[in-house]
Amino acid sequence: MGLARCGFTMLRGICIWHAKKQAEDAGCLLEKIGPIASEALDALGARANGKAKILNRQVLENWQRFFDNDAFAEFLYQHVDGGINRLASLTAEAARENIGDLQKIAHNFKSICGAIGLMQAFGIVERMEKACMEGRGTEAVSLLPDLTRSFEQSVDTLREQYGQEIEKGKQLLSSPDKLLKTSEVST
Repeated sequence: MGLARCGFTMLRGICIWHAKKQAEDAGCLLEKIGPIASEALDALGARANGKAKILNRQVLENWQRFFDNDAFAEFLYQHVDGGINRLASLTAEAARENIGDLQKIAHNFKSICGAIGLMQAFGIVERMEKACMEGRGTEAVSLLPDLTRSFEQSVDTLREQYGQEIEKGKQLLSSPDKLLKTSEVST
């Protein structure tokens, strides 16, 4: 961990120096670029140290601009529901001490968390997946309570801000028209 922090600190210094140099060369004011580079690097460092913010609202705002209202609602519901299901699967595989499947599910869960901006949960599940890959099953399993707490906090935060959209997505996806279209595709 110390080596990683040292490397991050050095990388941060190089990036800030490079940003300053570019700002000077382009005749831009350092005040405009330095804080942006510093903020981005601080966010990366926080994620690496397990201190990331719970939710990256920018990710959700980007999806909201990309999708129409109904598609965004469906997207949110599918990811929240998928995350709940993956967390249950992780818990079951951890109880069985099935590290191979734990790693596969953690990888999938990491994608879900990243897609909807659950940054703290993403960082924890990323560490869990890595521990599984490196044969440190006990460590991977020990991360489950932190992951559960972080995911539940993230979903609570999502429901506070996007509760109507999540419920709308659930209703849209369970509508008879949607179920008919889905069954037609799968046959």
